[in-house]
Amino acid sequence: MRSIFAAGLAGFCLITPAAAEQFPGALVGKSIILEWTDDRTMKDNYGNFYYPTLSFSIQIYIGLQGHVFSTFHRVNQNRPSHVQDSSEVGGPAGNVLHWRFQNGSLSAVQLYRQGAREIAVRFQDSFQKCTLDIRLGKAPGTTAILMNGLVSSREYELVDLKITSARCNVQRGNIFETDGQMTDR
Repeated sequence: MRSIFAAGLAGFCLITPAAAEQFPGALVGKSIILEWTDDRTMKDNYGNFYYPTLSFSIQIYIGLQGHVFSTFHRVNQNRPSHVQDSSEVGGPAGNVLHWRFQNGSLSAVQLYRQGAREIAVRFQDSFQKCTLDIRLGKAPGTTAILMNGLVSSREYELVDLKITSARCNVQRGNIFETDGQMTDR
């Protein structure tokens, strides 16, 4: 286990559409499955500490037209009824994750109330294998990462984070095709 905090958001390189690269042909038509668990120490506005363990799963498909389709699933293991799900096409504002391909990696930045998380997928063996890297950063000039609770708009400070069991898998085909959720047009 390791604690992951970046000093600032400058290293995240928020990528504009003009800066993003085209997806390599070897990645188009493939699905990527990301899974990890994190153990958090969080503090609310009243000074109370909480220690949730959250499990994350992201399924991504790089469509034949170069669109990114993804689902995001998050469960609080301490309170399994607290679940967050979303389905999206990468790019437009308001989505949970904005996927981009640059410098040989697929990455997304998720903005928090104050601070952000970067999820980066690095590929090996001609896009047959991948590794997952997750970093958090504080906004410039701030001292804390602030985020809303899973099921409420209550604000929490992220005091510590340990990522465990991060996994990444690449597979051929559209992971959503059998579910009928999304297809590339």
